[in-house]
Amino acid sequence: MKEFREQVMANKKLSQDNGDIFVLLQDIVIPESSCSPSGAASFCTGTSMQGTEAWVADDQQRYPSEWWKGSL
Repeated sequence: MKEFREQVMANKKLSQDNGDIFVLLQDIVIPESSCSPSGAASFCTGTSMQGTEAWVADDQQRYPSEWWKGSL
């Protein structure tokens, strides 16, 4: 995932460096081998992440819960 993240960050058509954060300029598809809540969290943070800890809704609900299932 680290290599994929670096490729996306280096592609100026896909992302923009806004100082402290990178902004995705279009949707990307996480590689199938990493397509999971943990893989997506790892892409976003740049480090290994547990999806059940990384994704939290505004009301502090964690994955897996009804809010996550509705977004699939």
